[in-house]
Amino acid sequence: MRPLKLTLSAFGPYASATTLELERLGKGGLYLVAGDTGAGKTTLFDAITYALYDRSSGGVRDGGMLRSKYADPGTPTFVELEFEVRGARYTVRRNPEYLRPKARGEGLTTEKADATLTFADGRPPVTKAKEVTAAVTELIGLDYNQFSQIAMIAQGQFTRLLNATTEERSRIFRKLFRTQRYQKLQDALQEENAKLTAQRTAQNVQLCCPASDTRPMTLTPTRWGRFRPRQPRKK
Repeated sequence: MRPLKLTLSAFGPYASATTLELERLGKGGLYLVAGDTGAGKTTLFDAITYALYDRSSGGVRDGGMLRSKYADPGTPTFVELEFEVRGARYTVRRNPEYLRPKARGEGLTTEKADATLTFADGRPPVTKAKEVTAAVTELIGLDYNQFSQIAMIAQGQFTRLLNATTEERSRIFRKLFRTQRYQKLQDALQEENAKLTAQRTAQNVQLCCPASDTRPMTLTPTRWGRFRPRQPRKK
């Protein structure tokens, strides 16, 4: 996933609409966001993960906490992210629930949380928060936890990936590089191998000790100190 354009409106410390043309950063694939404490670096991470997954980058702030306290009451709160996945472009827009002035009369009313995912090829958009989150997860191939661990690392969260178990890292990278089909093939081959091994063992037992042969067997020592089976003499 490559972010192309990020727009924040009344979000965190950004009181008015602010647009970042991330596409101008190029296609290097690795970007560093640096700045003084309180400059709003983490808010950019929050905006991206909120747009994609309806959660902040650190997972400690919900949508209701992301409305800017500096914004004019009439300024809408939303995040819009245009991104690219395997050459295709998508735009996701999401807003939290917040209070806004009524369109008619005085007082405030609640703006309900909402989300929309649109496609560049003209397909019908995906709407509703949960459906958008599920569609984004399917497109990117990573859920929120995996995305936060490897795709966008905020405040030293890379240690979470380093400290993850081998099984968890394997699951993350398998999903990231879409190698689930090879895992399924490996599991199928292992299962088939186990079946064939069991069949071969059963056949060897039948060859060594036929069920029809009920004559007792004794062991006699060999010249090397080992024992070998000796069939009783035929009468």
